[in-house]
Amino acid sequence: MENRKIRILAIDDNRDNLVTLKALIQDEFPEAAVSIAQNGREGLELAAAEDPDIILLDIIMPAMDGFEVCTRLKSDQKLRDIPVVFLTAIKGDKESRIKALESGAEAFLAKPIDEIELIAQIRAMMKIRESNIQKRTEKESLAALVEEKTRELQDSNRKTLRLLEAVRREQSLIQAIFDSIPGYLYVYDEEGKLIRWNRKHETMTGFSAEELSHMTLGKWFNQEDLVRVNAAVRDVFEKGYGEVEAHLILKNGKMMLTRSSGAPLEWNGHKYFTGIGVDITEQKRIHEAFLESQSILRAAFENSQAGIAIADAPDGKLRYVNKAGLLIRNKSEQEIVQDIDIHKYAESWRIMHLDGTPYAEEDVPLARAILKGETCSEEFIIRRDTLEDRYVLANAAPIRDSHNAIKAGIVVFLDITERKIMELQLQQNMDDLLESQRIAHLGTWRMNLETNQVVWSAELYKMYGFDPSEPPPPYPEHMKLFTPESWKKLSTALEHTSTTGLPYEVELETVAADGRHGWMWARGEAVKNSNGDITELWGAAQDITERKKTESELLYLSYHDHLTELYNRRFFEEELVRLDTVENLPLSVIMCDVNGLKLVNDSFGHDSGDALLRNAAKTIGCVCREGDVIARIGGDEFVVVLPKTSAEETVLIANRIKELASKEKVANIELSISYGYETKTTDKQSILEIVANAENHMYRHKLYERSSIRSKTIDLIMNTLFEKSNREAMHSNRVSRHCQSIATKMGFNKDAANQMKIAGLIHDIGKIGVDEKILNKPGQLTIDERRDIERHPEIGWKILSSTNEFSELAQFVLNHHERWDGSGYPNGLKGEAIQVEARIIGVADAYDAMTSERSYKKGMSQEDAVIELKRCSGTQFDPYIVNVFVSLVLPGTTGHKRVNLRPI
Repeated sequence: MENRKIRILAIDDNRDNLVTLKALIQDEFPEAAVSIAQNGREGLELAAAEDPDIILLDIIMPAMDGFEVCTRLKSDQKLRDIPVVFLTAIKGDKESRIKALESGAEAFLAKPIDEIELIAQIRAMMKIRESNIQKRTEKESLAALVEEKTRELQDSNRKTLRLLEAVRREQSLIQAIFDSIPGYLYVYDEEGKLIRWNRKHETMTGFSAEELSHMTLGKWFNQEDLVRVNAAVRDVFEKGYGEVEAHLILKNGKMMLTRSSGAPLEWNGHKYFTGIGVDITEQKRIHEAFLESQSILRAAFENSQAGIAIADAPDGKLRYVNKAGLLIRNKSEQEIVQDIDIHKYAESWRIMHLDGTPYAEEDVPLARAILKGETCSEEFIIRRDTLEDRYVLANAAPIRDSHNAIKAGIVVFLDITERKIMELQLQQNMDDLLESQRIAHLGTWRMNLETNQVVWSAELYKMYGFDPSEPPPPYPEHMKLFTPESWKKLSTALEHTSTTGLPYEVELETVAADGRHGWMWARGEAVKNSNGDITELWGAAQDITERKKTESELLYLSYHDHLTELYNRRFFEEELVRLDTVENLPLSVIMCDVNGLKLVNDSFGHDSGDALLRNAAKTIGCVCREGDVIARIGGDEFVVVLPKTSAEETVLIANRIKELASKEKVANIELSISYGYETKTTDKQSILEIVANAENHMYRHKLYERSSIRSKTIDLIMNTLFEKSNREAMHSNRVSRHCQSIATKMGFNKDAANQMKIAGLIHDIGKIGVDEKILNKPGQLTIDERRDIERHPEIGWKILSSTNEFSELAQFVLNHHERWDGSGYPNGLKGEAIQVEARIIGVADAYDAMTSERSYKKGMSQEDAVIELKRCSGTQFDPYIVNVFVSLVLPGTTGHKRVNLRPI
């Protein structure tokens, strides 16, 4: 309401009231146009001129009070829809209120005016005003529509009258020429008396002219037909035309089925009806026969399982589609038939070739029948709106007239979806079967027992390498396709199945056309005729060459060690049982163990450890004889079983193994093998005890040799590390001297100080496991390279803890990168929890690292390094050790504070 300008008329004889009222209205509705009048007559004139939306009307006014003004407003057709609100100071005057309502007022406002109530009333009156306007508009529209329809009806009536007049004139013309029309003609008067007729009337009925002159309408028909005839006569006079089919009673008493039509005729001031009757007996018979055949045909069409569609030529407009046709398309007849012509068949019916490509419009079978007169049969796809595809077999043919012109086309189509799906599934199954046979290397064969004729599948040809375009070899030549042993097995199985009917299943070694040997799994069954006689053999054959090869490889792997290719523990245990016979006595066993394998793995990596094991296997193999059994039965353990070998011979063989091993090296480490042996001389001895004794002897030798071997290995590791990096060699020697000096100044005894010298020398032994490129990298290390470097304390601990000689030093090496404040690695030890020896190495190592030259940085001066040591004293380093090193070890530092040595 506030979106348009409101027009309000206020009528009151008191001007002050009008001013107040206008102010209140415009305060709430600034856009409102408020007109004022101080008497009733002026108010009526303004209302007629301005057509306000609301009238606020005072009741008590001179000359013309508010009741009269309201009555006049409501009696005016143009003003009666304007809502009127009475302004009155009379609150309890019931009679005045009733009078106001009778005069047509919509509401009251009591004086003095309440602003809120005023605004509410204005809003309510505007709704009433809008409703009144809408109703008036609708009423006016309805009146206009009624007037318009009335005019149209009058025009229609006039046209109808003119049409009827034309019909009357036409009927007069027909009556004038009816004598020229074939059939019997008649003119009857209003009483039903025949007064005029033509000659045909006499010949058709058999009555003479004299007899006809006395005929009336009722004499021609039986009672039932006469009812219909009289009705037709009434139609003639009342409607101007009548028609009826009835049986006319002839003179000979027979009845003739006629169709009569008549029209009224005025002649000499009298009314008649005239018309023509024709014999429709034969026509009716033919028509009924036609209707019967049409009904039969329609019933056949509608109940046919095949879809049937008929289209007119030449445009191809569909004339008829039966239920089955609609069902195939899944649409109503109206949806299919409307606006579809020959150029829209493929598009509207969504016809596609079996490969999914769309049809050209002129290639659709029904179009071919109409356009080219072809009789054709095709399979295609109809795609429904649901995107479901239906397979269809369509037979189309043209429909020709008597002149052989094409008048229409008919197509009969069957929904063959289920059949097609089965065919496609069958084809897919066949393809899958052939593909499965190809993948599984599975072929099939069939043999006629009477003719010995053999048929192969494609995969069987492939197995043997024969040309599939040629017939397979005759049955007698099949023996060439197998090894003699396998052919004997197969021919026996075939003979047994052909006589007993029981199936067989065998594995055979085959010989292909090119001489290749392979393996085949074969199964055969008997095929019986209706009498139960075995007439054929049928079978399947699968190429299992790869499986046999895999089985052989698995068998090899199950008895051999993959690393050394020697026999494994499983084979050793089985073979030991087999060899434990009197014939093999004396039976000796040598147990061998490769020394230092774990140390090599930890120091040089498992590739070097594997190489060590392979060399050990090769060495043992070189010494042993044919018939001896060599097996790897554990990580670093080997066993040799020597049949028919005395203890003296066994010692020679064992010593020869040890001698050859000492000449082998892996990563500059000498191959060392400890051994123990035992010989079984009588069958009463247990072979398991013999093996256990040999193992015990081997462990005693190993304990004796282990310490010196590992010490030599560690020396070799350090030398290898120094060879990898000259910088590491110089660094380790300097750290070694610093460690010895610090230990001496801290009051270590001579042996302990020497131990610190060794610890400093080997503190980075774990770097043997770090890539040489990282150790010698000229620039700064990446995060990953730094992480790799930080593994060296743990690697060093693993190497050193494997020997008694260096086991104590191993802990110092492990912890030399721990920090006094606990932020070091690898274990985050703190303060006194870190061995003092490790803390000494930490200070010496850090000082040398700071003062050493690097390609990417210049070494610090001694003064700068001392400052850095002191800065990190108490966080990274033990403060006491830093003071000892700075005050008592480094040259030129005599000015530093004296250190009080604490006992160690």
